[in-house]
Amino acid sequence: MSHKPQPLPCLVAIAITLLYSAVKPAQSDISKNQRTQESYSKLKELGERKPVYLYALWPSDDELTSYRVDLSMLHPTIVEHTTTWIRRAIEGKWLPTEIHLIAMKDWKRRERRVHPGGIAYGVIVDSLITEFSSRGYNFQIQDDGKYLGILIFPAIPNRLTSSIEDYITDSISKFLNVPPSQLGSIKFTLKYSQIGANEKICYGEVRCDRDWQKNPSSGASKRETWWNLMFVCTDGNFIFLGIPEIPPNPNFNRTAIAYTTEHHPRF
Repeated sequence: MSHKPQPLPCLVAIAITLLYSAVKPAQSDISKNQRTQESYSKLKELGERKPVYLYALWPSDDELTSYRVDLSMLHPTIVEHTTTWIRRAIEGKWLPTEIHLIAMKDWKRRERRVHPGGIAYGVIVDSLITEFSSRGYNFQIQDDGKYLGILIFPAIPNRLTSSIEDYITDSISKFLNVPPSQLGSIKFTLKYSQIGANEKICYGEVRCDRDWQKNPSSGASKRETWWNLMFVCTDGNFIFLGIPEIPPNPNFNRTAIAYTTEHHPRF
């Protein structure tokens, strides 16, 4: 059977469609059904109190359109910083050979609000983000130079069969480059919130190998490393880990990683 030649305008339209699909923003469907609406709303509520939980929320299509900028405008050291942190924190077998990053400029994550309990300061960041699937899990990663936020959820939902603390420990062991010798020293400070008839969300802090703080010395900060403190949020299916980025400098100033009302551009 012979094929009828396509008219030139039709061929041009096809070419334009293929080109657009190759260059349009990466908005894969892995972020669409990872959480219930109740858990999504709870994460936004937590982010009102502690901005690190905002990094469990992937940008909407409108945000990707409004805040995304071309990666080529960034200094290479900024891209290298994010790539290094991702490879430092996440075990290599889960990572793609090449990490494709999206740059988000002047991204308004939270408005400044005054409420009866105090002030929720605004959060505007310059972030590099990426998402990918690997070995049956979906990953969404966000880095603003202060926190590295890692959201992981299975392609096929899990049913929690262990305690929530065991689930968090097992997840850290499975996905992160935390030395196995440190896993036995994990301490939890967790809270629970009911977000549905049969659904709870757990959030709080995970501390590892921080006994030295009970009797700190002038050189104690030299022993602090990235896995000493992480923020966690999970429903027993997805897990979010927020890691404060600690520079490899024993004299770092902890207030440098604190959020302020001002925006200090990275790029």
